[in-house]
Amino acid sequence: MSEKKTAQLFDKYAKTYDQEVHKSLGGLAVACNEKTFFNKHKVHCIKRMVPGVECCRRILDYGCGTGGVMKELVKELPAAHITGFDISTDIMTIAKEQLYDQKNVEWITEPRPEEPFDLIILANVLHHVSPLDRISLLVQVRRCLSVNGIVVVFEHNPLNLLTLKVVRDCPFDKDAVLLNPSALVKCTNEAGFVEINTKYILYLPWIGFLPDMVESLMGDFPLGAQYISVFKQDTKAEIN
Repeated sequence: MSEKKTAQLFDKYAKTYDQEVHKSLGGLAVACNEKTFFNKHKVHCIKRMVPGVECCRRILDYGCGTGGVMKELVKELPAAHITGFDISTDIMTIAKEQLYDQKNVEWITEPRPEEPFDLIILANVLHHVSPLDRISLLVQVRRCLSVNGIVVVFEHNPLNLLTLKVVRDCPFDKDAVLLNPSALVKCTNEAGFVEINTKYILYLPWIGFLPDMVESLMGDFPLGAQYISVFKQDTKAEIN
């Protein structure tokens, strides 16, 4: 799907985004408040897997949606300046309303290389991007990353049957093209990144958080509902 069509799709569902996610989950997450649980878990995983994350002063949520992850970042990393960006202007309006009272939050209409970030997060973004356009998007992301910056990518696990059901039932995922970790690493390598670590997560989301040690031990088994991959720049690769 083109960027324009993706933006139009998310504009259409901006006001009902959270409700549509809730409906697509069905009874899979009845034991947790899914509006906050999945966002909290993402930030929890970032703090666990990103070396020196507490020292990141400028963070970009690329594809911020309704601002759920940003809300948790503000709480967990209060010293950081959090920036939100989304190609859907309508959905970003909702995010602004959710975080209107936060002083260390800002919004941009386009990432700018002259204002680099220490950490850039792409949470369930790439499966909405055409496979032909993923490398160019990642190159754009790399241009906006500081020299020692980190990129964190969350994606759905295409081997998880429950994930496939959720994606099938979610109206704004109808044209999603899921990618596995090896496909992600291939794209990121071509865009000039080096993989630091990849772990599968969310093995039993309906019971809430698993202890860190348990999820870490399970993280190499491709059974989790999603996975997290952490990358740094390949300083030897040129930016085209």
